[in-house]
Amino acid sequence: MRGDYRGVPPHIGRGWHDGRIPGPGEPSLNGIFATNPIRRAATLIAVCVAVIAVVVLLLQGGGTRGSGVLLMAAALACAILLLAVPLLVWSIVAEVDRRYRRRTSPDLADLHLSTRTENILRRAGHETVADIVSLDDDQLLGLPRMEDHDVRQIRRALSLQAYRQWQESGFSIR
Repeated sequence: MRGDYRGVPPHIGRGWHDGRIPGPGEPSLNGIFATNPIRRAATLIAVCVAVIAVVVLLLQGGGTRGSGVLLMAAALACAILLLAVPLLVWSIVAEVDRRYRRRTSPDLADLHLSTRTENILRRAGHETVADIVSLDDDQLLGLPRMEDHDVRQIRRALSLQAYRQWQESGFSIR
């Protein structure tokens, strides 16, 4: 049935092309700020400030013709500015938090494990290095489809990552 998506009636709709969810690389109307939110919010703020500045300059010139339209443009720019500034602040805070978390507890991808081993760990709910550092070999072997060579690979990757951190700290003894 056209527009039917997993039991959702077609008249409700799921958004964009016949109820189908856009795949990677396809345009999506849902997340305008999903990629580069800081840059997009900052650009939006700069455009709004520019519009407000142009309106102020034009109104100071003494021209009354079209001043209603200019005031509406300035009001719209102010409204967008009120939405964009918190978005920018939120995006900056989220990016700082993401970088802090990545620094204190890197993602599994930073260990450069095989795809199979990484998928086994992710399916078991382990997303960061800190999640698997505390696990012993028996707990790792208890994960579905985990084998001895996978555990050896994990241990080797963890020791390499610890060595890299030691190098970055200037070979200091803690």
